[in-house]
Amino acid sequence: MPYSIDFESHPPLLRLTLTGFWDQETLAAFGRDLRRAVPEFRKSHPRHATLTDASGFRVQAGDVIAGFERIKQLGRAMKAGRSAIVVSGALARMQATRAVVDDSTQVFENEAEALAWLERGPA
Repeated sequence: MPYSIDFESHPPLLRLTLTGFWDQETLAAFGRDLRRAVPEFRKSHPRHATLTDASGFRVQAGDVIAGFERIKQLGRAMKAGRSAIVVSGALARMQATRAVVDDSTQVFENEAEALAWLERGPA
């Protein structure tokens, strides 16, 4: 599976891992799985941070990145909290920054920096 969706309760954290090169079918499956999994977690943790490990996620095609932009907009609408993305490499950083970075989402090169930023509080 090129992704995983996990939850931690203390502190409330949605942990995503993305790997490989995706097509529209993979993106659609990820979106479905995310929409199924997150509502149950949000019942007990309406505000939570999200940590995405995309260090094994290759630079993606434009249509896949556009899909991630739509997924990010849903997260903004839910006012879930801060989101940190860990990437590997300059091109991946540029792509993630262009696609989803805003006041509540930042890109990092390692998990420790990402977690430190998430712990600073809600966006």
